[in-house]
Amino acid sequence: LSYNCITELPDVPLGISVLKTLNLSHNEIQRLQNNFLLKCPKLDCLDFSKNKLTALPTAEAASLLGDLAELYLGDNSFGSKELSESILELECFVPEFVLKLPKLKILDMSKNGLYCLPGPGHWATKSLSSLILSENGIETIDLGSSGDEQWNFLRRLNLKQNELKEIPSSIGRLTRLTSLDFSSNKITKLPLEMGNLSDLWELNLDGLKLDLPCD
Repeated sequence: LSYNCITELPDVPLGISVLKTLNLSHNEIQRLQNNFLLKCPKLDCLDFSKNKLTALPTAEAASLLGDLAELYLGDNSFGSKELSESILELECFVPEFVLKLPKLKILDMSKNGLYCLPGPGHWATKSLSSLILSENGIETIDLGSSGDEQWNFLRRLNLKQNELKEIPSSIGRLTRLTSLDFSSNKITKLPLEMGNLSDLWELNLDGLKLDLPCD
């Protein structure tokens, strides 16, 4: 259903019990209704990239999507949404629906006007392996503390073209990272803890103004 002119989805259950992939990218959809994804227990991949989304279903709806592993929401309008009842959404514009998905592995929320990253403790999933948040306005990131386990399997973190001024020392906890992109930010120094990332094979720091010692 991609590349149509769909502007609105019904607030009734889609109800396709064997559905695994739903692609509604490249449309004009502004809101994903609470009931639309009900009775789709096997849904594994959901693509709503390049729409005009400002709202997603409730956190309760997310808990019913126990198999949803891939969520593509790039190039939408969450950063310009109307005021939310959720304090976390109000501060970061990351919908509670996203944070409460129990088996999420891949998330793309690039180009959404986000300006902070909720820490691992806010996420229900412990399976997250790829987090793509490029081309937002993110100024700060919370990578958690020693007690957080939610991002233990994170392998790809893309934060290029944001407004970051520093990388927290807690980056050293994400020891399974293989790909890390901080290019085109305002970062001037790298924490020593990045030396703990022994599995890292792709590191993009283009466009930074790093203050590196000469000797």
